[in-house]
Amino acid sequence: MNKIGISIVTYNPNLEKLNNALNVYKKLNLSVNIYDNGSKNYTQLKKMSIKFSNIYIITENKNLGIAYALNKNFALSKKHGLKWVITFDQDSVITEEFLKKYLVDISKLSTDSQIAIICTKVLDKNTGKIIFGKGTHYERIKDPQNIITSGSCIRVSSWENIDKFNDELFIDFVDTDFQERILLNGFKIVRCNNIVLVHEIGKTTDKKIGPFIIHCSNHNSFRRYYMVRNRLFFYRKYYGYFPYIGALIRLSLGTLKIVLFEKEKKLKVYAFLKGWRDYRKLM
Repeated sequence: MNKIGISIVTYNPNLEKLNNALNVYKKLNLSVNIYDNGSKNYTQLKKMSIKFSNIYIITENKNLGIAYALNKNFALSKKHGLKWVITFDQDSVITEEFLKKYLVDISKLSTDSQIAIICTKVLDKNTGKIIFGKGTHYERIKDPQNIITSGSCIRVSSWENIDKFNDELFIDFVDTDFQERILLNGFKIVRCNNIVLVHEIGKTTDKKIGPFIIHCSNHNSFRRYYMVRNRLFFYRKYYGYFPYIGALIRLSLGTLKIVLFEKEKKLKVYAFLKGWRDYRKLM
């Protein structure tokens, strides 16, 4: 098997959940690179990591975004001679059984030099529903929005060849932009549908209106700004004017849903308008 490591970006992590995952990585002899984005509990995180000999922690004591952090972790992975890096979120539910099965599939698929990303099926912890993946077979991914960062195993040479993650995006669509460039450069993305990652996406709640169920993600205004700005940038850059208009309509309807059902309505509406204004700065 090619050399494989783990990348985690932390920001005020739940230390108990993270410690459980780190114990799994230790059992499987996987090195872990952690970039901390200025967590308030960084001292405790650092103290906890001392018992693990396979962990490297980087921090600049401020939040520079997920893209910047991922690039730092990948650069360190390359320095350590790793060929593949699995990117997990700090709150992803990792079990030894899950990771053992995943490593077997990664070993099989990594022999194809055109495969740049290997990923898993994803189950949303909040809803108990599968949100990405179907069946139990290998699936070639052609839409960059059908995969998330957590659980993605990325070939280090591919990360370098397509000019890494876009630091300007900060958070949201960082993975989608990266995956779009992977596909445009002729590389493959393959999902292992026999393996399920349990993942928490936002703080999803459902509102029932008659026969209809309305899904509310409940992201805060900080996230809402980047979700709007970066989605509009992505669609305008890669797909053109009309898909951009479609994305704007979708985001507008999402903002209407926020006004009707979510908290911090004014802040989130302002975030929508600011994101709409600012996406052009990324072009």
